[in-house]
Amino acid sequence: MIAYNEFIHPRRTTHLCFSGFCDPLENVQVVGIRRQFSEYKARYSILDDSSSGSEKPIFSIDELAKKLRQIRDMGWVPNRRPGNQGGAGNTLEDLLGIKENNFQAPDYGPYELKTHTKGGSYLTLFHQEPANNGYVKNLLPLYGWKHKTLDEWRISITVSGKIFTGRGFRVVVDRINRQVRVDFDIDKVKPRADYKEWLGRVRNIKPGRTAMSSLWDATAVQEAVSEVTSAWEGPVWPFDLLERILYNKIYNLVVVRADKRKSASGVDEYRYTSANIYERTSLDSFLDYIERGYIYIDFDARTRHNHGVKYRLDDLGLLVPLYETVATLM
Repeated sequence: MIAYNEFIHPRRTTHLCFSGFCDPLENVQVVGIRRQFSEYKARYSILDDSSSGSEKPIFSIDELAKKLRQIRDMGWVPNRRPGNQGGAGNTLEDLLGIKENNFQAPDYGPYELKTHTKGGSYLTLFHQEPANNGYVKNLLPLYGWKHKTLDEWRISITVSGKIFTGRGFRVVVDRINRQVRVDFDIDKVKPRADYKEWLGRVRNIKPGRTAMSSLWDATAVQEAVSEVTSAWEGPVWPFDLLERILYNKIYNLVVVRADKRKSASGVDEYRYTSANIYERTSLDSFLDYIERGYIYIDFDARTRHNHGVKYRLDDLGLLVPLYETVATLM
């Protein structure tokens, strides 16, 4: 079993290969991650599925690498779950025999398994609603806009910490109050014709009280929104919440790359081509990525449905400096 070097510099990325896959490093023996992870597990209540009766299969890293090479050698594989947006990831999970997108590696703690298709969009790191979970009902009637095809109101925003969106939203890393939040600045709204009606309503919003629950109905919003006053109170994620998510969800990560095509019969097919393992991220690195515009926050709420909040990485290649160690699995 491969271990990792306890003497790796905390801010330096080290590339490793596994024994048998990369001759120059095949004798590397590294120790220490087990001790460090056990500390994080105790601090952030990370579940140890290997002792909780979980049905998840237990892989060593070498066993996972072997399974992934076998799947790679299968070539093109049909989508096991047609109609599912995460077809590549779901199909890989089925081929590996796991029910969820994480597994337990002995002595190394949980690893999150993700699949990224060639030419695909952002890599979703995790889903996490803000601490002020009622923000949708408060903000949608006030700052939302009409859905183009449905009889509903919506707020659909992909925001970064680097620039304002066209409607004046931006992510702020507030280190004094130890939180990440979405701010709104009406002076940053772009002068577009399709924003005119929305901007007119927003300009009339005054600080005071939050939206009334009756405004959750789309028809009521049209009739009463001008009578409601509210200060902007956007989504907020305390640092403690994000740190807990990081160490429970993506502290260690395995990303498998896949090609995608349509078969002659119109079925999606995937070919899994390579995989890397990323170990030990930190809150400081994560917050730095948000400020630099590398990590986006994406949320989409409608009158009758909240699609949830995603933290997404702009470029798969940016994972390398986000983690302390990176290794090739296949």
